[in-house]
Amino acid sequence: MKLRINKKKTLGMLFVALIIFSMIFSLATTNSVPLGDIILKRLGLKTWSNGTEGFHYTVLYSIAMLIIGYNGAYHYLHDIYPKFIKRIPLLLVILLLIFPSIQSSIDKTAKSFSKGVNAIDYRKDISYCNFTKDSSGNVVLNTHLQFKNYSNKDVKIYIKLVPDNLGPENSIIKDPVVALDIRSNAPREFLIHAKSLQGLDVQFKTNLQTTTSYQGSAQGLNLIIYDNNQEKSFTTDYQYNLQ
Repeated sequence: MKLRINKKKTLGMLFVALIIFSMIFSLATTNSVPLGDIILKRLGLKTWSNGTEGFHYTVLYSIAMLIIGYNGAYHYLHDIYPKFIKRIPLLLVILLLIFPSIQSSIDKTAKSFSKGVNAIDYRKDISYCNFTKDSSGNVVLNTHLQFKNYSNKDVKIYIKLVPDNLGPENSIIKDPVVALDIRSNAPREFLIHAKSLQGLDVQFKTNLQTTTSYQGSAQGLNLIIYDNNQEKSFTTDYQYNLQ
């Protein structure tokens, strides 16, 4: 006995799935970054029209998928499930209301199956940085960084700070700064224990010299964590205050 597949019904349900995905695409993860931003960056596509400002392309893609999904679902399913098609707008509203409450659980469950750096989340909301200059006039950044390991195994990582023009106009730090081991001057390895939220005090020394008084603080720093096989970028909005 052959299994008969209703192509019209199958295509219609795929478009319904596209509707659901279009909404999830624009919602923020627990790290306050939309899932769509993460996907677009991995595909090498821009997420904003002007750096981190301007028109948010993630929203445009999300709306486009929503329209395509609804039109496709209506085309293939309005004769088969007319009541369901009429209720799709209501179902979308319900999904918008309940998704934030279950989003954290979904995100944690997905990360628990990840390995290595993919299982690590950076908690920008409780991380911070104080920057000043040392006796040689070099800018030094002393940070307290919080990481969450969702996996069942300890994870070893290296850390790079991406300053993104952190600092005053005459003392801009542009290039990523690697956290180094004081004794060997090699990249410092950090151990994040399994199933734990862990704080690390990390110092980043730069080659940028300034003769002026230079100190202040910052929050929401951009980071890259990596191991010998891959890296994971955390793009966030930072705020800094000069003193």
